[in-house]
Amino acid sequence: YTVEVYKMNVDGVTYDKQVITGLTGATESTATYIIGAETGFTVNADKTTGFDAAANTANAVIKADGSTVIAVYYDRIKVEITINGVTDEYVYGEEITEPAKPEAPEGYEQDGWVDEDGNVVTFPIIIDEDNPSEIKPNYKKLSYTIAWTIDGVTTTDTYEYEAAVTAP
Repeated sequence: YTVEVYKMNVDGVTYDKQVITGLTGATESTATYIIGAETGFTVNADKTTGFDAAANTANAVIKADGSTVIAVYYDRIKVEITINGVTDEYVYGEEITEPAKPEAPEGYEQDGWVDEDGNVVTFPIIIDEDNPSEIKPNYKKLSYTIAWTIDGVTTTDTYEYEAAVTAP
């Protein structure tokens, strides 16, 4: 009999196939393939031949003609992440590139990206088992420098947006 192991590609649709041949057993007996854990993947029970969730196995009766195939399908884990207010679904191993920077509010500029806890997020991101659920722009206030010239003496002061300006 043969075992075919299908692992979902990063596109979330197609699969790569690995074939294990030369497996033998008694005709009309049950062939059992023990399904190993794959980081970032889950077994697709609907596509896997004779899937037994309790035993984590795939099973099939061995035919005399050698045509028995046990197919095991691993689907990539999918996660939802909200980036700049838009929620999308991504698959394990997928790369997310930096989105277009949104227009900053008046008096502010975008200073990178942060997650829901305020931690800095750097793009590109590769989806894994530890992703933020939300990524949003981080804004900082603009600052302005004012030069004062009084009696021929120039001094400068720097102020943040909306701060009160005090003349020297």
